[in-house]
Amino acid sequence: MEIVLVIAIVLAVAGGGGFFIWKRVQKPKETPTFYYHCECKRKLRYEARQANHKGICPVCRRQFTFPAVAVAGGKRRS
Repeated sequence: MEIVLVIAIVLAVAGGGGFFIWKRVQKPKETPTFYYHCECKRKLRYEARQANHKGICPVCRRQFTFPAVAVAGGKRRS
């Protein structure tokens, strides 16, 4: 009985470790990057999910809203 429990624990740990390694090896999803130019001429990078959200320039500390982005290749509604 004890040996079955030890084998089950070893398999669970090995499976969990294997899953963790598999997730780490996968390439991250590439998201398009956009740029916003602050009034102080700083070029700030943002992703589409950040559009219409507020931000603060790390240089001049001005508040701004990231502009909306147009999605290329989208379907048009009639």
